[in-house]
Amino acid sequence: MPNFRLMRIVHPHPHDAVRSTVHWTPGCFVCGRENTAGLQAVVVTDGTAAYLRVTLADRFVGIPGSLHGGVIAAALDEAMWYAAYRYGIPSVTGSLEIRFVRPGVPGKPLLAVAWVETKERPAAGQQGIPDSGRIGRAVARLLDVEGRIVAAARGRFVRVPVPDAVHRVLRSEPAAPDVLDDIARWPGLDALRGRITGGP
Repeated sequence: MPNFRLMRIVHPHPHDAVRSTVHWTPGCFVCGRENTAGLQAVVVTDGTAAYLRVTLADRFVGIPGSLHGGVIAAALDEAMWYAAYRYGIPSVTGSLEIRFVRPGVPGKPLLAVAWVETKERPAAGQQGIPDSGRIGRAVARLLDVEGRIVAAARGRFVRVPVPDAVHRVLRSEPAAPDVLDDIARWPGLDALRGRITGGP
């Protein structure tokens, strides 16, 4: 497995970072490095999509041998959130739809790929709220180490005003070459490239 060595250059806002960037929030259940009870996923964004790489332990199973669906949903939601946030648009999840295709196996690497598919006008009743409104639909696929789809997701993410204090909690840094190489070589990713768009 690759060595996830990371170069420590912290940016207060993700759109100030380099093109291929690792993101995390220290206490986050999904991406928090310091949260030892969480998933400790590695999240990378580039010019087209967000990628979330994770290997989940046995404590995240539902039935023996299969990862809990809620944990899979959390990983997909996180990947889609970062796909939206890479534009510098903070948001909250408005809705989330998951289609489970096959069981996720604990101890086996997984890769979520997410991108923003459409951007919409502010939702009814939000036009008068500064920096608020629906930003549209994001989609994601979770691939196993053989490139097979474990789950697919669609979500709608609503832009909300976020205080500067929240931006200061979010961290980003340039992605190390071995991290990018691992993602680029992931089985099944080439089949998705035609669907991934550069944004709304």
